[in-house]
Amino acid sequence: MLVVQTTIPVDESQFEEATTAARRVAAASREESGTLGYVAATTVGDDPALVFVERYEDVDAARSHQDTDHYAAFVDAVCEFADGQTTTHQYEVANHEAVTFTTAELRDSI
Repeated sequence: MLVVQTTIPVDESQFEEATTAARRVAAASREESGTLGYVAATTVGDDPALVFVERYEDVDAARSHQDTDHYAAFVDAVCEFADGQTTTHQYEVANHEAVTFTTAELRDSI
């Protein structure tokens, strides 16, 4: 599995446009073959940014994602609203386990 985490700083005056573009690319990306998960979120605080966490079956699935029309449209939109350096981290994961818990269990674990 390949996990990709990307942070894109956003011009505050373009924040609405940025979140709209993020919603579009996330919805379309979740439908792609080989995509295990695709989350788009925003940061909390003074420096607005989009944060993506993408999970793919493998590197080929991630490359296929980059060849889609919705990805190309998003990259074009980024040029309009990005405000600084974009940072991407990629992790190849050999084994993983999903762990679920309630908020009560989380509170009790502290």
